[in-house]
Amino acid sequence: MQPETIGVTVTYKSPITFHLRMIGLTEENALRQKMFGLTEEQKAEKSYQNNVDMLADLSVKHPTIIKDGKDEPYEFQNSESEAVKAFFAERTVLNERIADFAVRGYFVRLQPDVSFL
Repeated sequence: MQPETIGVTVTYKSPITFHLRMIGLTEENALRQKMFGLTEEQKAEKSYQNNVDMLADLSVKHPTIIKDGKDEPYEFQNSESEAVKAFFAERTVLNERIADFAVRGYFVRLQPDVSFL
């Protein structure tokens, strides 16, 4: 059975979509715990690399960028993971924001569209 894919699109200049696999609750909790217990200074220092690593580890296909109205894969490396890491190779303010928003958006997308409480 193929795992469900969650697409998370972030737009600043050109929209980029990260294609990530759905994870179970145990793995989600483990990912969230990576930053637990750290000071704000430690979180600021480690958050970028944690976000990039998470996006790379969960990628099921190359990120896609919309150019001239078409989805084009970001394929500068062989694997999906390498492509994500290549995209974020340079730590810039823009890349920090893209990585942070993509991870936040991913966790939101893990929630159901509708729930009845």
